[in-house]
Amino acid sequence: GGRGGARRRPMPTRAEMELLKRARFGLEKLRALCERALRVEKNKRALVEAQAELWTMQMFGLDDGLGAETPPSPPPSPRRTETWMTRVGLETANKALPPGFAFRAMEPGETTGARLE
Repeated sequence: GGRGGARRRPMPTRAEMELLKRARFGLEKLRALCERALRVEKNKRALVEAQAELWTMQMFGLDDGLGAETPPSPPPSPRRTETWMTRVGLETANKALPPGFAFRAMEPGETTGARLE
């Protein structure tokens, strides 16, 4: 039984070996590039989370407990016009905003009409 005689695969030619070598090198470069892109995106995500946490702390008049003095952040972008907060949070946030900026309470059912595009 069996599949017939055992056939050995012929040795690859020099050109085939060079082609495989180039393919392996290209795949290794691609792997390194993907790893780098993942690392960059991970760092971006961490930076955005840290900035959001810092802005929230500044908005509510908190600091890191180490007495760090940080200048107030600018208010959120005009595209982000509605923020949920308590009355106390609103008062605290308005005290922390630069002059000329203030959050205001909205009446129930009121909308700003802003659209995110």
